Amino acid sequence: MADQDYYQEGYYQQDPSGAQPTPPPFEPEKQKMFSNIFSFKGRIRRLEYGLTYIAIYALSVVVGFVVGIISGIYGLDESSATLLVYIALLPLLYVQWAQGAKRCHDRGNSGWYQIIPFYIFVMFFGDGESGENEYGSNPKGE
Repeated sequence: MADQDYYQEGYYQQDPSGAQPTPPPFEPEKQKMFSNIFSFKGRIRRLEYGLTYIAIYALSVVVGFVVGIISGIYGLDESSATLLVYIALLPLLYVQWAQGAKRCHDRGNSGWYQIIPFYIFVMFFGDGESGENEYGSNPKGE
């Protein structure tokens, strides 16, 4: 791409004196949703947390149906089927804890705050800290 194209697309600011072009001012990059759902580090927005919560709930229902069908086909007793459900839900629980910790980080709190009763409502409806905090940059890009 020629330099002229960079001027037309706004990549560089043209200096009226004819001096060397300068790049545009730094703009913080927005974090992509679901970029690292297994990590306990960083921050996520309310939307990502809410979508994760809904997806995990839906997958839990699917796991329950699948285990119910499997236990009916193979004639598993109730305790074996329950154990199978718990084993199948462990990865989903891990993802929920990781996303919850990152949501707590967005609010400026430790990930342990998610075990406080009813704190989930704060995570769903409370706004995160603006700007950078000790857990990372703002996922909104502000």
